[in-house]
Amino acid sequence: MFGLLVLDRLTSRFPPLLLLAGGGLSGSLFYLGWLGADSPFASAIWLFLVGFTTSCLYPLTKAQAYNSFPGSASTVNAVGSLFTPVEIAMPLALGLVADRFGLVAALLCVLTQPLLLGLAGLGLHRRRDRVPGPARAGRAENMQ
Repeated sequence: MFGLLVLDRLTSRFPPLLLLAGGGLSGSLFYLGWLGADSPFASAIWLFLVGFTTSCLYPLTKAQAYNSFPGSASTVNAVGSLFTPVEIAMPLALGLVADRFGLVAALLCVLTQPLLLGLAGLGLHRRRDRVPGPARAGRAENMQ
């Protein structure tokens, strides 16, 4: 929750794709720190940092989806609903990974979401920085 309050202030200072990259990549690093924590106190600190940095990922990706299809909110919602079966099957798949390869392997699978979102945000941010002239200005307006 605290991360979302900070996100509100950061969106006026940084591009959303850069915030997505920062949240995903730093959250991934903090998650690895949590996996390596050797005490309950250290684990609590790492988990706080994970939650703080990754709480912004859903609102930023949803906002980016709406910005990518202006005036087509129903399209964004329809595409989002296509992933509902994946969301339902994911806990079962993680359980199978844990049964077959162990708990650490399953926890590392959970790491892929913030890591991939962070890398995608970084890649898209860099790509938009290379767009010349008016096309870039138009895209910047859509990002506001």
